[in-house]
Amino acid sequence: MIGKTNLDQFATGLVGVRSPYGIPRNSVREDLVPGGSSSGSATSVGAGIVPFALGTDTAGSGRV
Repeated sequence: MIGKTNLDQFATGLVGVRSPYGIPRNSVREDLVPGGSSSGSATSVGAGIVPFALGTDTAGSGRV
């Protein structure tokens, strides 16, 4: 394990802005939200920090 990533509380957010630890930055465009309840996982992969990451798909947020 590399470390913990940030995600929306209870993995129920749609665009990655409902975390008590702040909004993860979009690794491609900082003016956009990272998207999905597993936004921390997405930004880690997008930034090239890790080759893959685990995520959740509660109510389809991982597919947005």
